[in-house]
Amino acid sequence: MIREISQEIDSSPYLDGLHYQNEVSCQDCHGVPQPGWDDPAEAEQCLACHESREALAGRFDKEFARKWGNPHKSHLGDLDCAVCHKGHLASTVYCLGCHTNAPFSIPGQ
Repeated sequence: MIREISQEIDSSPYLDGLHYQNEVSCQDCHGVPQPGWDDPAEAEQCLACHESREALAGRFDKEFARKWGNPHKSHLGDLDCAVCHKGHLASTVYCLGCHTNAPFSIPGQ
């Protein structure tokens, strides 16, 4: 079963494929396999590799952030990463629910 999942993820256009190609294992994001291990990764697991929320906000395009805002420094507070970054599904830009004219895009979309 693991082999079939690996082959499926290796060809995935979503974040799971990108992670797999960069040798990030299922356990790196989901922890030890157990009931519910396929739940979305928690922000703490994402930040173990992706620095801190502040560092992510600091790496965001400054010109874009001045005009449209910085999704990693949201006026909504610390949203869970999986709100936008879906992993095994197409990512969604949560901000577009209200900011309909903003040209947001994210990897794995």
